[in-house]
Amino acid sequence: MLNYKKQLSVVTVVASLISVLVPSFAQAGLDGIPNNCVYSYGFNKAAGGYECRGWYGGLGLGVAFIEPAFDDVQGNGLDQTAYMLLPNVYAGYDFNHNWGAEVHYSNLNAAKFETGLATGLEIKYDYIGVSGLFHFKSHLPTSGGPVPGLNGYAKFGLGKLLTSVKTPADNNLEVELRHVAPVQVHFGFGAEYMFHNGWGIRTEYMTHDIDSAEFTVSVINRAMRVVEPFVLEFPTKAIKAAKSTAPEICNNPAGVMDGIEFVVNSTQLTADAETVLDNIVMQLFDYPSVKLEVRAHTDSDGDVNSNQQLSNGRARTVQDYLYARGITNIIAKGYGESRPLVENNSKKNKAKNRRVEIEIKSNECKS
Repeated sequence: MLNYKKQLSVVTVVASLISVLVPSFAQAGLDGIPNNCVYSYGFNKAAGGYECRGWYGGLGLGVAFIEPAFDDVQGNGLDQTAYMLLPNVYAGYDFNHNWGAEVHYSNLNAAKFETGLATGLEIKYDYIGVSGLFHFKSHLPTSGGPVPGLNGYAKFGLGKLLTSVKTPADNNLEVELRHVAPVQVHFGFGAEYMFHNGWGIRTEYMTHDIDSAEFTVSVINRAMRVVEPFVLEFPTKAIKAAKSTAPEICNNPAGVMDGIEFVVNSTQLTADAETVLDNIVMQLFDYPSVKLEVRAHTDSDGDVNSNQQLSNGRARTVQDYLYARGITNIIAKGYGESRPLVENNSKKNKAKNRRVEIEIKSNECKS
């Protein structure tokens, strides 16, 4: 039994730690805010723009490891020490992308003695606890970045091990059940994979007593959240000023948007770039359903793959910025260095190739 416990605990710990090193490679399958997060502009630069706090729940099954001991009585042997666990139920709340708390209950089945004075005795085990969780990486998806994929977490807290005699011994031996401590301190490690729609899969190993532990596999759901884009309210004067002129972006549907620049080698918009994007939003104030395509390009400096990833991130940053201000029908594409306007043979030409294009893909803003 100890070998099984050690093997599963080591596998779970290794999987959770490996997740720290595994890059987030699976791209979000849908555009816009994932349906388990709320937009938070202040959170944009840190984690794709979405404050993913909220409730979640899960249901699973697994294996319980229980090995009760008799004091001062020799020769009492269990028929086995690993038992089917059904069910494992939990509910929790994510405070942010890393920290959360949950309550959980596990039916650990019953241990049966097959030899000795206690032959036939079955002792039922249940466990209920409260835990804090720390995810090693951001564990919720955003459209401003990739789906997290494999992610590990540590779990710790307090709980109560509930035991009772399910079946008396064959000789009707009276048994007094005692615990070393009235409350158990538990800890564990786990690994999760979360999908864009709020569903995920979790594996976990947790120990809560010297003779009790569990390994579970469960389905988790974080989709129980209200999602609305945060629409920035511009001053009335600015709106009227924008409406008094023809929407320039509509007249130049596939042009390079001058002024949309980023901090060097990052996806962070400059203050001037935010001003340009605010102006676009004001021009489209009366056309919130307009469909846009955002295309980001880089010059040829650096690695090809790195440039591709950089352009992907920059396109999604512009997408997120406009989405937060009510322009929600947006496609974001990155082209890296594959579509230069001019040869990358001078600083001036490279600056021309580092660009963002915004194209109108529908007719809502045509007057």
